[in-house]
Amino acid sequence: MKYIIADTETTGLDAPIGVCEVAWIEIDENLETVSEFDSLLNPGCEIPCGAAGVHGIRTEDVQDSPAIEDITFPEGEVCLIAHNVAYDRPLIEP
Repeated sequence: MKYIIADTETTGLDAPIGVCEVAWIEIDENLETVSEFDSLLNPGCEIPCGAAGVHGIRTEDVQDSPAIEDITFPEGEVCLIAHNVAYDRPLIEP
């Protein structure tokens, strides 16, 4: 089992929701870090001022960044740990 602690920053709460940053740390059963990942992402749409005001990421910051589809999320049996896992899980898992 992989234990993944993850977080996203998005374009807001209203659909369509685009991911503009994703980060995760994989830990083992002893809480030791196995790997880390962090990347700005191009959400494929404008980042509204309200969302940028929360996380500080603007549309021009992510123009040359990869899309969420270009990121490989850890595969296999994963235990996803997140502040709001019901929100984050559908955004980052394939």
